[in-house]
Amino acid sequence: MSNQEILLDLASETGRRWGVLPPDFALKMAKRIQRKFKVKLGVEVIADLAAGYASIYRFADSALKECLLPVRGEYASLADVDNQKYMLKITSQFPAEDAEILDEIAGWAVYYYLR
Repeated sequence: MSNQEILLDLASETGRRWGVLPPDFALKMAKRIQRKFKVKLGVEVIADLAAGYASIYRFADSALKECLLPVRGEYASLADVDNQKYMLKITSQFPAEDAEILDEIAGWAVYYYLR
């Protein structure tokens, strides 16, 4: 297990909640990380990271609408997203963030939009 795996897990859980974090999110994630990765992280550190990931999610959600292609079928699908344009917008907005983290959060925004 690496720090990257922990960060990806936190990013995924943030995205899974549409970027809206309940008040006890950081505390629950601290327990989850300790149980899953056998690592102890401070609640404040987790809260700060999650807040940043939530803002990435909100941006990704808003940027997605500008990157939709015309729907070809009865329902929208992943093929109806200009992924290159979409990820370029996100990486331009958050250049210091790891690409794998951005991809994880963007994936949740697309998933919930297409649902």
